[in-house]
Amino acid sequence: MHFRQAIIAISGPGSRHLRKQKPRGRTTVATTKPPEIRIMKKAISVIIIFLAAQVATPIVAVYILKAIGDSGLFGQVNLETVADSPIGLSILLIIAYGTTVLALYGFRLLSPGAGLARRALHIIPAVLTLLFAEVPITFMQEILKLPDITVNTNVGPLMHNVLGIITIVIVGPVVEELVFRRAVLGSLMEGGMRPLRAVIISGLLFGLIHFNPAQMLPAAILGCLLGWVYVRTGNLLSSIILHAINNGLSVLIANTAYADTTLSELTGSTALSAVAACLCAGIAILLLRIYNKHTEEEPIITEEVNED
Repeated sequence: MHFRQAIIAISGPGSRHLRKQKPRGRTTVATTKPPEIRIMKKAISVIIIFLAAQVATPIVAVYILKAIGDSGLFGQVNLETVADSPIGLSILLIIAYGTTVLALYGFRLLSPGAGLARRALHIIPAVLTLLFAEVPITFMQEILKLPDITVNTNVGPLMHNVLGIITIVIVGPVVEELVFRRAVLGSLMEGGMRPLRAVIISGLLFGLIHFNPAQMLPAAILGCLLGWVYVRTGNLLSSIILHAINNGLSVLIANTAYADTTLSELTGSTALSAVAACLCAGIAILLLRIYNKHTEEEPIITEEVNED
C-alpha cells in the first residue's frame, strides 16, 4: 500500500532558403516513428498525478486535523493519531485514491481502451496462472532478502481491520488498475508502443511505485501479468479481479498462523523450495500459453446493432 495517441512525428518546416538548395529529384520523407519520450509523456503525467495525490492527502489532512484539534470539538486530534489508527489510515488512503481518480478524469488521462479488442474474461486460467506464479515469486523474495520498510509500521494492522481489508482488497485494486493498466499501459499502446513492451514498462513502473524493496520485484511481476491479461481481454475487470485476489491472499495469509512462515520452512529445506518454485513457474508458463491460445480464439465482443 502506498500514499501515491497515435503520436504523429511532425517535422518542422524548413526555411525557403534551404528548400531552394535541395538537389533536384531528391525528396525527403518525414519519419513516422514517434519519439519514445512523447509516447511516455502521458504515462509520466499519470504517475505524477498518482504520487501527488499520495503526498497531498496527508498534507491537507494536517491542516484540517489541526483546525479540528484547535476547535476542541473532538479533543486532541492530529495526523499522527489518525495515521496510527487502521481506520484513520484507511480513510486517508481512500481519500488519496479518490483524488487520483477525480484528477485522471478531470485531465482526461484515462485511455478509452487503447484500441484493444474486447473479449471474454477467461478468469479461471488467469487465476490459476497467478496462484502458481505466487510460489516462485515468494521464493525469489526469500532468496534476495530485500529489506521490507513496512515492518514495524502502521501498514500491517490494516490487514486485521475491516475497513483496511476493504481498502486493500477492493478500493486499491480498482484504482490501481485504472491508473496503471487503463491509463499508463493504455497511453503507451495508444502512442504506438508494442503490447509486450508496453506491458513490461507499465509493470516495472507498478513495481517501482511501491517504494518498498521487498515489494518491488513481486509487484513488477504481478503488474506484467495484470497488464498482459488486460491486453488479451481488453477488459479492465479481468485485471481488477486478479489484483483483488492477489491482495486478498495476502490478507488471508496475514490472518493465519502461517503469516511469518517462509516457503523453506513449509517444505523443510531451501532445495525443496527451489524445486517447488521451478515446478510452479513451469506450470504458470504453461497455463499462460493456454490462456493466450484461448484469448486468441475467443470471438471479439461487439455490440449488437438492429438493422431495419
